[in-house]
Amino acid sequence: MTNLLPCPFCGGNASIPESYPYHHLVFCTSCGCKTDICDTEAEAIAAWNQRVDTEAAMREKIMKEINDYDP
Repeated sequence: MTNLLPCPFCGGNASIPESYPYHHLVFCTSCGCKTDICDTEAEAIAAWNQRVDTEAAMREKIMKEINDYDP
């Protein structure tokens, strides 16, 4: 069984269409969001499951602003 994360936009279920034997992608069954076409199913799954660590990015931005502050 493939472990696909929920859609990053709507939280819907992800699916891998079987109708494309040489092109691999993952799409959301709710909103239709999809990955680019990948060479392998594993690459499509990795692309779908990739997420941005928003908390770490926000922390880094705040620390940069604090360090750059010059009254």
